[in-house]
Amino acid sequence: MDWRCGWCGAFVVTALACQVPVATDGEAGSSSGAATTTAGSSEDGGADVPQATMWLALGQGETVVSPLVDGGELMLVLGGQGAWMFPIDVRGEGFALPRDPADLQAEDVPRLDLWLDMDGFAISSDGHLAQIDDLPLVFTVGTDGVYETGYVPLIVPEVLSDMRELDGRAGRLHAALATADGALTVDLDVVVRAPVGDGGGGSGGSGGTNGEIGETAGGPVDPQFVDVTAEVGLTYTQGPKNLAPNCKLGYANNPTGDLCQTERMIAGAAVGDVDADGDDDLYVTRLDAPNHLFINEGGTFVDRAAEVGLAVTLPSSGVVWIDIDRDGDLDLYLTTLGDTRYYLYVNHGGQFSEEALGRGAAIESMYLHAGMTPAIGDYDLDGYLDLFTGEWRLQTVIWEGPYHARLLRNRGVDAPGSFEDTTDSAGVPMYEVGNMLGPLVFSPAFVDLDDDGWPDLPVVADFATSRLFWNTGDGTFIDGTAAAKVGAEDNGMGSTFGDFDGDGRLDWFVSSIYVEGNDKDDGNRLYRNLGGREFADATDEAGVRDGGWGWGAAAFDYDNDGDLDLVQTGGWDTPAFTDQRLRLWRDAGGFPLVEVGSQVGLDDVGDAGRAVVVWDYDGDGDLDLLVTHNAGMARLFRNDGGDQHDWLRVRAVGKASNRQGIGAKVQVRAAMNGALQVREIGASTHFMGQSEAVAHFGLGHGEAPVAEVRVEWPVSGVVQIFNDVPRRSLLTAYEP
Repeated sequence: MDWRCGWCGAFVVTALACQVPVATDGEAGSSSGAATTTAGSSEDGGADVPQATMWLALGQGETVVSPLVDGGELMLVLGGQGAWMFPIDVRGEGFALPRDPADLQAEDVPRLDLWLDMDGFAISSDGHLAQIDDLPLVFTVGTDGVYETGYVPLIVPEVLSDMRELDGRAGRLHAALATADGALTVDLDVVVRAPVGDGGGGSGGSGGTNGEIGETAGGPVDPQFVDVTAEVGLTYTQGPKNLAPNCKLGYANNPTGDLCQTERMIAGAAVGDVDADGDDDLYVTRLDAPNHLFINEGGTFVDRAAEVGLAVTLPSSGVVWIDIDRDGDLDLYLTTLGDTRYYLYVNHGGQFSEEALGRGAAIESMYLHAGMTPAIGDYDLDGYLDLFTGEWRLQTVIWEGPYHARLLRNRGVDAPGSFEDTTDSAGVPMYEVGNMLGPLVFSPAFVDLDDDGWPDLPVVADFATSRLFWNTGDGTFIDGTAAAKVGAEDNGMGSTFGDFDGDGRLDWFVSSIYVEGNDKDDGNRLYRNLGGREFADATDEAGVRDGGWGWGAAAFDYDNDGDLDLVQTGGWDTPAFTDQRLRLWRDAGGFPLVEVGSQVGLDDVGDAGRAVVVWDYDGDGDLDLLVTHNAGMARLFRNDGGDQHDWLRVRAVGKASNRQGIGAKVQVRAAMNGALQVREIGASTHFMGQSEAVAHFGLGHGEAPVAEVRVEWPVSGVVQIFNDVPRRSLLTAYEP
């Protein structure tokens, strides 16, 4: 019986949908018994056959955990979007290879067949439910002259459901390695093991009062950021710097003004694990040039946009990954600047098709759009993600017409992944706020700021038009801006949320424009959340008022010491802001924060910084930074040294709630009576950038496991409690 599926698509997410019958006892791939090895060649040409322990091992990341032996354990680790994988390392010990991997000829490149037969499913590399023939391997020189591949993951298809149920089950692993000198094959009986803390954990009591995070000896660390943009393959230019009369938008009422002003504002980027291999990939927008989908291949990137239908040439602006239909893969939403509509690319098994018009997401009109940042969240708690689209369109500057800053409700079970415009019925119009006509929205967000379980809608907008809309829970919002004492900044640009003061409530940072001595351009704001739908201005106490001409911002713990730091980019093509530097405010033990950007290697200077994206692109446990630039190249800054402190990462996979875990609240106490850390997944950045959908916690130094992790789900309201979670691990919470 031939149960091999063949090639179903370029990405793992494609293969997850490929289901085929598999072998049963007595058929191919399912035999039992002792491990067997067929003939091969040793380097000196002798007859000794290398055993599996010499060339096959269990790998995690690029670390070999243990050799694979008959009767041994095969450990599951978490990939992206809830996918699991068995990372397996192939080592160049016991078979001949050239001394230098670069000397390998095409016909000599080792090739691998690898699959696991378990519980009636045959799982192969790249996620297929069957064997994939002749997977080429790329060897590098490892320790002691041993060649290594890094690792080859066996992706577990989602059809196998909750991986916790597989712990302790038997499987049969087959591997066949073909080299120029011969072939090695092995069949091993293995036992599947789920990692401690991934989906387990017992009940526990509530945490105590705030205190220390549980550090032991070890002292502070001093991470440095290193520009690795070219090294990892992320070189691209966002677009041209157009000059009149070649602007994307004409200013009918301002013929002598800067006709290209609006397009100077944009440079979008979004991260998400598109191929479900455990590494977040990157999509970037460009102005009238093909957009890029950079697939993360273990810390380096390859553009695969053309292969999957995403190398679109548009006046692209903002972008966000959103699972619109709860099928477990990521779809893509694009706003535009200078087009008459927006775009929605739906993921069909790894290939994308544009379906915005048919799904009610295009916001089409005869007038040119000036789209900014799109935000995602489930505001009606039906388990389907909704959209709010930003637009900067000043009627007195551009022209009259319909406005495209809109709230789009996902129709949910009635029409999954289709949308209806509820802007007016929900009470969130942004086109006539104060004395300004037209929406001036840069950074919308869905975040629960009053802890009532319902996502609120804070909207950062220009010319003193920022608004905070409280979610009433019946599909409508009320404007609570004045009563909450927010919206005081004159030129709201970027936005981020985090618990900067450690009281368990999310505070709100808004970037703006600072000109010393100018009462109108009086800088950024940090609004401290007091509870009860009220905030207090803590800007000067925190020391974060002066960010120059601010744009994108993000709250993150770059040194993993257990408190939140703040990064902000910016700049504008005017003399005061042409040499603006990237700011990083470090929490060194409370307010005020200390600005250390230039000291830690963040040497980005200029007038074009726009988005800030936070993600652990290389999987080493500390957070890296991507900064996009208008009409310029993005820069990726790798964090070197943040991983000297311990960390914990929490991923949420929804069941009643959305599959991406957006809106899930995660609380961590490293010690049972220690300080409380709080994150809301999806709330980290909001101007032109989408950061990773993972809650990342710095833990400082310590030996004991993390005492308690709480995950609160937005739709079901269920609170899961995990105790004694290992440090330096990724915990995956599945909504019950």
